Amino acid sequence: MNQFYALFLTLAFAVACGGDGSTAQDTATGAEIADVITDPDVAIDTDVVSADTVLDVPVGPQPFRVGAASMLLPAPLGVPICGNFPSGGGKTPYSANFPGTTTVYMHPTLRAIALEAEGERLLLVRADLIGMRPLLVHALEQRLTAETGDDWTGRVIVGASHTHSSAGRIMPGMIWEILADEFFPQLFWRLIDGFTQVCLAAIEDMEPGAFGWDTALTDALHHDRRCENPPLQDDRLWVLRFDGEDGAPKALLMVHSIHGTVIGAEALHFSRDILGGVEERVREAFDHPVTVLLWQAGAGDMAPNDAPEPVGNDPIPKDYGRIEGVGEVARDLVGGLVPDIETTTEITLASLSAYAPLDRQALGYEDGEYPYEGGGAYCEKEGDQCYDEAVGWTPIEGLDEACLDVELFLGEGMPRKTFFSSARIGDLLLMTYPGEPVTSCTLEVEENIKHEFPDQEILVVGYSQDYIGYSTPEDDWYQGAYEASGAIWGPKQGDYVTARISELGLHMLDPEGYPLPFDQPAPFEVPMNDASAWNVSVSVTAGTVVTEPVDAAASEIVVFEFTGGDPWLLLPKILLEREVDGAWEPVTWPSGEPLDGTGYEYIITMNPDPDYATSLSSTVRTFTWRVELPTRRHQTPGFGELEGTYRFSVTGSHRDAESLEIESYSVTSGPFNITP
Repeated sequence: MNQFYALFLTLAFAVACGGDGSTAQDTATGAEIADVITDPDVAIDTDVVSADTVLDVPVGPQPFRVGAASMLLPAPLGVPICGNFPSGGGKTPYSANFPGTTTVYMHPTLRAIALEAEGERLLLVRADLIGMRPLLVHALEQRLTAETGDDWTGRVIVGASHTHSSAGRIMPGMIWEILADEFFPQLFWRLIDGFTQVCLAAIEDMEPGAFGWDTALTDALHHDRRCENPPLQDDRLWVLRFDGEDGAPKALLMVHSIHGTVIGAEALHFSRDILGGVEERVREAFDHPVTVLLWQAGAGDMAPNDAPEPVGNDPIPKDYGRIEGVGEVARDLVGGLVPDIETTTEITLASLSAYAPLDRQALGYEDGEYPYEGGGAYCEKEGDQCYDEAVGWTPIEGLDEACLDVELFLGEGMPRKTFFSSARIGDLLLMTYPGEPVTSCTLEVEENIKHEFPDQEILVVGYSQDYIGYSTPEDDWYQGAYEASGAIWGPKQGDYVTARISELGLHMLDPEGYPLPFDQPAPFEVPMNDASAWNVSVSVTAGTVVTEPVDAAASEIVVFEFTGGDPWLLLPKILLEREVDGAWEPVTWPSGEPLDGTGYEYIITMNPDPDYATSLSSTVRTFTWRVELPTRRHQTPGFGELEGTYRFSVTGSHRDAESLEIESYSVTSGPFNITP
């Protein structure tokens, strides 16, 4: 592995936003955070959420209510990825120094579940991003507070799916820019618009509901990838069931440890990776629409499994088969578990967030020990070896002095604080863990809290609220290797962060008996939105057929090409319709929802003319979108095997060449036959 890539991968997610701001406060929860972030009434340009939004939400305390919503991540095809080092490809108008993405396979999404009980509210959000930062969380809280008139500070928990094939360029700072390309302010604020929109939709969707949860034990989805520590994996697949007023599942929140690393950097894909495969296939277990979210647990030392053997020949890439095959296993597990989950309407809600200092002094390093005032990374010294139970730990002497000094190398250090949250949903205590904890760290949080509250059920979610690289226990860190080198505050980081999260959990359960024993730094500040409007390119034409699909046999791929709009206007809606008794009907998932290009059904690309290699600055182009439909897949898809007469029906948006306004277009392909 290239040493600079390893450095960039472990550092880039932990950029300090808005300076250090490490002045102590008694608390950093509830309304106190609102006092130190910027005015929530600041005007933000948006074509996604209106400042005049009025929500039909009842006033006053309500019984338990549930709402859910989903939308595409508002980032364009062509943006660089974050999580894998750039590999090949060319620049696009949405990239600065890195190659842009070229292919959509399961477009990244945002999904939210809104909860309310007796006047308390909580939002659970899943973002298809590499990680989360407090800047995004606080900006979302601000916007929601301004839009609804209710204080959402400390009531929003955002977990990242950790796909390595989603948008980069979303955070300011040199460290982020080294890995994820130069900061793109218009994209950042557009993401905040999207987060706000999906949360508002979930709030507006709230109805009387019920809640229950259970776990399934399975090693079919993941495996331990780190041999340097003792074999350990948490095989619990958590399933939180949220019912609507009709008593049927309305939303599911799953939690499991599985890295989003199936698709490689060289593919230049814009994708949800294996987390999306699990979500989409689990949705197939239901005969009605269900919003499905998957959060990470302690996945720092876990990897996704391979898929079962294919049922026959198929034309899809092997990675797609792996993603869909593992997802099918999850579908069968969850589909069998959900009907037996007991739910209740008697639910209490509460939430609490905290900041903890994160620097050499706070972690308790002695003089000369881990001597990096701004953090370190890529700690490498000969001696890495797999753990042998007969031998025990084999620490690499001097490893803490063999790291790259981040502040010296980059001119700026790591953030000296981290952000985490706790929530109670009925009898379940939810704790967030920033960054990438290994399995033993999340299990230790549970053990610490259960030591004082033996009967408390505890769910620890990683990759949520903040990103601080990898966290391992100290003994594990001195074993070396990749995960240890990604702990930006060294060998003591994992034990320290685990202790602080445990203390917040105890404080949540008994504030008087367990006061927080650490002073809290001030939160990161949300900057003003001073980004200019993005100039959407004009389409020379939109809604015309370029290439008609032709008849295909099983194991072949059907291709349809048409002109459309600039990718900034996001993915066109692409329906697949089947001729039935002389009429056209949409092909649907088991839920009754149509195939529209947002699932795993298509492979979608876009070819601009003039192409980006010829001209990056052109503001007038022909955008030719290409849809590939595999007629067979690795496993039988949720929409069944395709056979009969079909056509594509497309709607989308473009910037019109005459009016220069954003307008809609539509186009329908000719019919084609798929035969066995």
